[in-house]
Amino acid sequence: MCHQILTPFGSDVHAGPEGVIRDHLVKLICIITSKVLIILCGLTLLYSTKTTRRRIALLIENSAYSDLQILPSVINDVRDMRSMLIKLKFKVLSAENVDLAQLYAYEKEFYREIKPNDAVLIYFAGHGYHCKNDTYFIPLDHKRAGSYSHQQLIRRLNKNKENIIFIYIIDTCPQNSVQCDNIPMKTDKTCLENPHIVIYATQLGSKAYDYETKRWQVVGYKNGQLTSGVLKHMKTPNMDIRKMAKMVKEYVKLYATRPQLPEMQDNCLNESFIFNSIEHEEF
Repeated sequence: MCHQILTPFGSDVHAGPEGVIRDHLVKLICIITSKVLIILCGLTLLYSTKTTRRRIALLIENSAYSDLQILPSVINDVRDMRSMLIKLKFKVLSAENVDLAQLYAYEKEFYREIKPNDAVLIYFAGHGYHCKNDTYFIPLDHKRAGSYSHQQLIRRLNKNKENIIFIYIIDTCPQNSVQCDNIPMKTDKTCLENPHIVIYATQLGSKAYDYETKRWQVVGYKNGQLTSGVLKHMKTPNMDIRKMAKMVKEYVKLYATRPQLPEMQDNCLNESFIFNSIEHEEF
């Protein structure tokens, strides 16, 4: 706090020009000090906001189906995504070619790892389908055991967890034919306990494509179309996830070997999330 300079008798009288200069210097120092404190407080708040959330991720790929089309890029997708997320300071749990029981086991292991204030990323790559307002991931033993519901996964992961943000990247084809008669309709449109964003490989009801080996590899690509775009743009410094999703959509539209438009659904996420913030700038 800046105090007035007083004489021993408490008066406000200064001795000539020197007193005036001294007053101006004191006021100037006070102004500069207050501005510096405001800037430092702002930088402290910005830094603490960026570093508050711990980052964890669950990555699952299925490509070695015995009764569905083989997906040659998917194993590359999950391994490259794992490497990228580790660089971006995520703790990663990943699995390849799993049946339904293994899916639930990995989910339970991952659920136990989630703590308050975490930023949680879930990535699925493989075959899937869309049915009655829900998307499903197809395990290797789907004919015997059934499929894995995305909406039910969201509900389970939200149970008893506080102040979490969830990011789902679903690199599956939602147009696979499936019998929906025995699958209940999902009608819940309200905000869930924790906000989340979902990035789908394509618009619901449309088809997503794996790379075409000859054409895709000629130009040096080894990943599927959505994952190629995500890997390219998630490393861009200080890009919010919503902007990243738009850039991925434009990337796929421009470079895809077949028409495919990724889709993003934002459920009540009211804060920014940046994959490669300043303190992670290493690309």
